[in-house]
Amino acid sequence: MVRSSFKPSERLRADIARFKHVGGAAAPDGGVIAEPVELSMSKMVDTLCQRYGVLPSQLLNEDVSLLKIVKTVTEGEPDGDR
Repeated sequence: MVRSSFKPSERLRADIARFKHVGGAAAPDGGVIAEPVELSMSKMVDTLCQRYGVLPSQLLNEDVSLLKIVKTVTEGEPDGDR
C-alpha cells in the first residue's frame, strides 16, 4: 500500500480556520479570503469517493479523464444542484 504524503501544515490549518470564520470577506491585502486549494481538492476527493464507493487511494490512481467527466456532469446540472 502506498502511503500518502498529505499532512496538513499549521499554516493550512490556520487558513482553513480563517476561511470557516470569515470566508468571502475582504483580506487585509484587498483580496478575498477564499477556500484554500488543498481544502477544495480534499472535498472533491471525498465527494467522489462517496459517490463511487471507493477509497481515496483508488480514486487517486485513476486517470485524469475522470475529472473531465465529473466536470462535464456538474456543468450540465441545474445551478441549484451543485
